[in-house]
Amino acid sequence: MVHCAPRPFMPKEPLLISLTLCMLICQSVVAFPVHDPACVVHSGSYFSDFFSAEHPLFRGIHTSVSPVVKGKGDSRPLEVGLAEFDEYLDGIGRRNLTPGMGIAIVHGNDTVYTRCLGVKRIGYPDPIDEDTVFQIGSNSKPITAAVIARLVDRGVIDWDDRVVDYYPGFTLHDTYAGEHLTFRDALSHRSGLPSHAGGELMVPFGYEAPEILYRIRFLEPATEFRTRFEYQNVMYLLAGEAAARAAGKDWPELAAEEIFIPLGMHSTSARFEDFISAKNRAWNYWDNNSKFEEIGPLDYDAMSPAGGVSSSLLDMARWVRFQIEGCGTKGDPLLSPEVFAETHALQTVITSSDTYVSGYSLGWYYSFLDDGLILDHGGSATSSTSYVMIMPKEKTGIVVLCNKGISHSLPMAVCYTFREMYLHEAPRVDLYEAFRSAIDPSFDEIQPINELPDRPEGALAPLPLQRYEGAYDSDYYGRIWVEQAGDGIHLYTGANPVPFNLTPWDGNTFMEESSRTSVNFTVEEDGNARAVLVGMLDFNMRNGTFVRVQ
Repeated sequence: MVHCAPRPFMPKEPLLISLTLCMLICQSVVAFPVHDPACVVHSGSYFSDFFSAEHPLFRGIHTSVSPVVKGKGDSRPLEVGLAEFDEYLDGIGRRNLTPGMGIAIVHGNDTVYTRCLGVKRIGYPDPIDEDTVFQIGSNSKPITAAVIARLVDRGVIDWDDRVVDYYPGFTLHDTYAGEHLTFRDALSHRSGLPSHAGGELMVPFGYEAPEILYRIRFLEPATEFRTRFEYQNVMYLLAGEAAARAAGKDWPELAAEEIFIPLGMHSTSARFEDFISAKNRAWNYWDNNSKFEEIGPLDYDAMSPAGGVSSSLLDMARWVRFQIEGCGTKGDPLLSPEVFAETHALQTVITSSDTYVSGYSLGWYYSFLDDGLILDHGGSATSSTSYVMIMPKEKTGIVVLCNKGISHSLPMAVCYTFREMYLHEAPRVDLYEAFRSAIDPSFDEIQPINELPDRPEGALAPLPLQRYEGAYDSDYYGRIWVEQAGDGIHLYTGANPVPFNLTPWDGNTFMEESSRTSVNFTVEEDGNARAVLVGMLDFNMRNGTFVRVQ
């Protein structure tokens, strides 16, 4: 069933800079409570409790047929589920939830369904098609794990090799963790670093990979080494860079050689330049109060193993076929059975109960439920989203690509709606609205933003603005510069040439305009600033205080 027919450094508009900063290239969301300590949901896992009448999203909803049939042995005929799913996508298309979207379903070694909705770019007639290239965000992570698996299979490296043996000089604030961290640790999110560590070094500081991997040593851990899941991008960067050094290649070349070429993924790349120059690519958007606004794609080369891959629907269907069958284009196994199985095996437990266990494998979220195993992952590249789900028992998988960010609630809901239609009765509620209500608020927990209110009456005037000018330094973040700009201040961060605009708020406190957060200067008795606390950089173990150095 087929229905398809000059790169920016980073967004330059202040609002979009703030938007990007707030997301911290957050391509997936860690587990979080949904107003009920007994109910846990995260963007890479499907829990049976989420679909039960006990979940807060479903309390008070009455239905004669439960969408989850406990103990059901066999799934419904695939063609029945596909027909219902096709009707469901008709409704999704009418709701105008994204400018464009592509969906592919794989069963065994065959792509049994594809459908494309919408356009590549609003205002232009070109529709999304099977070869349109999207940024896939954190769906790069399973690919990175597979690249490393190929090296493990050939004996170039081992899952339990210390990463520092291949990336000399790397260390962490917890020096034992830095010295003993293995590829397995890095790929299963158990380094001990706080969640999404290092993303802020790419956005808004604009550092390249070596600088990011150097500065991460100054960030204190959130947990003890190997004790708890904390979702990371920087650890995937480290694993990919170390593997590339072991193989004597650069990362994009290694990914192409080990995975893209053997699987026939000829439209797929781990280089931003290849995405931005593709003739058939999707433009990127974000939803600003139900209005789609175009946003320039973000260059992810500095974190390519974590989120820098771009791909098409047909290529991602080839990737899903590999995850189901383990074979390349010629039918030959790409990995030995033992190594292939290890990439799907549970490595770090996130949560568990008598009815399910949720965790992370090597590049996949892992959910073992009473009706089967799910491997899945979401991806958000700030202004495009993706979701991939594998059902190993049923030898079935689905991939959804959208050219709208930031939350991947929509592609996730499409995947889970298909699963419910295939395995069970149709869902009793709109899963998009359910996931959006449950998951989207968790993005705010990644980097809490404390907005300033309107300027108070009787607010004090600032000192002459030149008193605040100068360079300020932080071990973790590096250097920032403060310069007078008319009646306000420009704040430059690291290697980023685009400033943040600060306006006077009250005395030595200024407001960063795009995020409405505080920037508070500490002033010496001589009337000159000696330090500054940047509110939007002061969160979750990150210290936003910078000390003046000149």
